[in-house]
Amino acid sequence: MIGCGGSSSDDSEFGKLVLIQQAASTSLPAVVSVSFKVETDDGKPVVGLSLETNFTILENAEPISLLEGQPKVTPDPSNFVYSTLLLLDLSGSILGTSFQSLKTASVALIDQIIPENNQGNLQMKIAFFDGNQNITFLTAYLTDRQLLKNAINALTEDVSTDSSTNLYGAVVQGINEIENKINADTRVDVLAAGSLILFTDGQERSGRTTKALAQKAVDTAPNNLAIFTIGLSGEIDKETLRRFGRNGFQEANTATNLVESFENIADLTNNQANSYYIFEYCSPRRSGPNNELKIIAKQDNKEGFLIFNFSADTFKGGCKL
Repeated sequence: MIGCGGSSSDDSEFGKLVLIQQAASTSLPAVVSVSFKVETDDGKPVVGLSLETNFTILENAEPISLLEGQPKVTPDPSNFVYSTLLLLDLSGSILGTSFQSLKTASVALIDQIIPENNQGNLQMKIAFFDGNQNITFLTAYLTDRQLLKNAINALTEDVSTDSSTNLYGAVVQGINEIENKINADTRVDVLAAGSLILFTDGQERSGRTTKALAQKAVDTAPNNLAIFTIGLSGEIDKETLRRFGRNGFQEANTATNLVESFENIADLTNNQANSYYIFEYCSPRRSGPNNELKIIAKQDNKEGFLIFNFSADTFKGGCKL
């Protein structure tokens, strides 16, 4: 049964952590489960939190018993799917000057985001845009990094059929694609999130979509979708790319700097993926329609909390995690 949850932050002189509830549920015999994202109050992902060091868990204002409640915070791969869409500008200017450097940087990014021993919860899809109406997909969502690298290495300079740049259309379509993937993967027992990584070396040229529509797509994208942009100096509109890349923007001054820029974005992407947490415990409650679970997170001098209200009217013994 799904209960009413919420997120909030604890005010302090030292700053805040923000716990953003993604999903919350209860299941028999007495399991309570909450998934959430942790950020600083300026939107930076918070990684590496542990139950023993960083969390205080209260049920109806009383600490949860470690023996009775069996609480755990886990990044269990079976309960978490993180998808990344790598969207590359393959317009005429790239193919003519920086194509091989872009391929090398893309392979480096894949190596950094998709581990060799991937347990299947991290996946990536590769697509490109040029002047055509629609982006072109090169792969499905794959968990095997070698298959992803093979797709990059197989690219040739004749891949594009329109040398113009449909940048704004790529932003809108890329966000729509990864948002649909997150929604498709989200289930009661699975936490899903994802990232869009968009690279370009130029400005919008095609006129197929407006800048306002692209910015609206960025601004209205859900919190569990991170958007990053990478620009190769020359013709790029840095301020526009910075606004599109609401979770991070990297500028490469030359093609030889692309690997560093791509690896920096890979680090930011990994931090986003690792800022999601799943908390579960066995509640000792056996009745009451309005019980309160409070999760308090602390790191350094920052603190925040999340509250989830649930009914225990059908709970019974025999709970094990």
